[in-house]
Amino acid sequence: MCPDKELLSAWYDGEVEEPWKGEIETHVGQCEKCRSVLEEFSGIASFLDQDRVVLTRFKKKEMYRQVMHQHRRSRIIPIWQKSVPLPVAAAAVLILGVSLIMPAFNGSVAVPSVAQAEEEDLSAIDV
Repeated sequence: MCPDKELLSAWYDGEVEEPWKGEIETHVGQCEKCRSVLEEFSGIASFLDQDRVVLTRFKKKEMYRQVMHQHRRSRIIPIWQKSVPLPVAAAAVLILGVSLIMPAFNGSVAVPSVAQAEEEDLSAIDV
C-alpha cells in the first residue's frame, strides 16, 4: 500500500525518522507510482530554487489568500459561524425593537375626554 502524498512529502523533505524512513525508502525503490510523485516534488523544488523565482511578501500573501479561498470553498460553514454585515444586524435590531414597542401603544393613546375631566373636577369638590 502506498503512503499518501503528505507522508511522501515529509519523507522527501527529510522529516521522517527511522524505522519509517527506511520502509518508505524501500517502498519508493519498488513503486513506480510513488517515484513519479517524488519526481513531481523534485520538479516543484527545482522550479522554486531557480534565480528568477523570487517569492516576495506580496506573492506569499497572494498564494496564502488563494489557498485559504480554495479551502473555504471546499468546506461547509454552519449558519451560526457565518458573519452578518453590520448594517443588516443594525436593521434587524431596529425592526425588532420597533415591533416590541408598537404593541404597547396598540395604536391609541389614553387621553381623557372633556366630560371625564369635568366629572373628576366636580367630584373633587365637597358640597
